[in-house]
Amino acid sequence: MCARCVLFSEAHRLDYNCGADAFAEAPQTRRAGKTVTLSLRPAAGKTPYLYLDGKLLRPTDTGGLSYRFPMPPHDVHIDLCFAGADDPQPPKRTLADSYKRSVGRPQTYSEFILSTYSETQLLLEVSRSGPPPEKTAYLVPVQAAEDVFAAIRRNKMADWNAKKDDVSIRGAVFVCRFPKGNGYECVSSEHMPEDGKNAFQEVRSALAAYCKDEYAVKKP
Repeated sequence: MCARCVLFSEAHRLDYNCGADAFAEAPQTRRAGKTVTLSLRPAAGKTPYLYLDGKLLRPTDTGGLSYRFPMPPHDVHIDLCFAGADDPQPPKRTLADSYKRSVGRPQTYSEFILSTYSETQLLLEVSRSGPPPEKTAYLVPVQAAEDVFAAIRRNKMADWNAKKDDVSIRGAVFVCRFPKGNGYECVSSEHMPEDGKNAFQEVRSALAAYCKDEYAVKKP
């Protein structure tokens, strides 16, 4: 069988960061290329917002409760949240939080936080120690979430806390938080596999690649 056929014959997982009772139909796995249909239960007085790997999905029915999309060739994360009728914007959801702090003096830090924003853009907030401390915001393409999630999947970071690896980094502390199942997973450099530092750097590089002037939010 050709490599492409093998790729598209595999079943991949759908992880839901929300209660299963919110859905009338929500498959747990689907083969790549197959259509996924998600059906929500009505929630009186609330507007649902459904995200696929950080991208805001639009309902495919007139009632606003059904969503359809082709399954990608990898596991996906589904995030569901609700807003009141008077809320102008959907609630912001964190997709990835990557933090690095030096050990010793002077102590420095940097943090990248990637969050949902709109159907076509994500919000990337970057904080760095000073002097003076610096905070910058970027509106980046939704591809940024897939780049980060791909790095997390390649390095199997979601499995780190279940293992007994006990490797740590001297001189710096790395922390990465990302969606997993019905909540978030937080991994750190104090409990990681031997090549864990490379994984942290890969996630941070994926985020730093979008810190460009063309995406920067201009300060008033």
